[in-house]
Amino acid sequence: LKISDEVRGACGGNTACMFDAAATNNTALGLNSMRTSQMLDEERSLATNIPPAISGESRLNASLGRLVVYSIVAEDADAFNVTFVPVNGTRLPKDYNFTETMNGFNSSTYTLSWMPVAGDVDLSFQFVATDSKNAISIHHPLVTYCPCANGQPCVPLGPDEDGGESLFIRQSCTCDIAYSGEICDTDRDGCISGAGCYAGTNCTDNPAPASGATCGPCPRGLTGDGEMC
Repeated sequence: LKISDEVRGACGGNTACMFDAAATNNTALGLNSMRTSQMLDEERSLATNIPPAISGESRLNASLGRLVVYSIVAEDADAFNVTFVPVNGTRLPKDYNFTETMNGFNSSTYTLSWMPVAGDVDLSFQFVATDSKNAISIHHPLVTYCPCANGQPCVPLGPDEDGGESLFIRQSCTCDIAYSGEICDTDRDGCISGAGCYAGTNCTDNPAPASGATCGPCPRGLTGDGEMC
């Protein structure tokens, strides 16, 4: 078949377009063949496309006031990007950085740096890798968060605790005698919660991390250490 320069220009070098246009002497038909061919090529490309590979530790442990550094690695033959997103109406931490370090043409390490603060509650997040064909892979770690202040410990997790669908566990706190409150952030008043002092004796709370109270002299006519007269 003889293909004119006009047809070559209209078809942009597409073989199916040039052949059909020359065979039928109808450039519009050739262009339609080109579009059909391109759609089939795109469908074949999508059908054989493999989503990005994304990997990281399955658990992320965080504690109030302690820097968390957590990394994942994502790889794909095509261009891709990774986002850090909340899950099911929850939210991201208040104070965090999310950075990328390229390992090569098709591989990057993504690092989450997070300093947990008292307002960080109900945190559930995932990392989503999307390639140029919109294929996605998701990495959703289990987050265990110890919110206890003043260095107080959390209640250890039970063997069957897995965070449920949200993959988030907010642990409970065990406060020593100097602290009170849900997250041990309140100085326990030794004059109220402890043995206190003898009636009529001045009582001064010992500020945390000290516990208990300091008692003044016994009332006139009595002897003792102020706690017992």
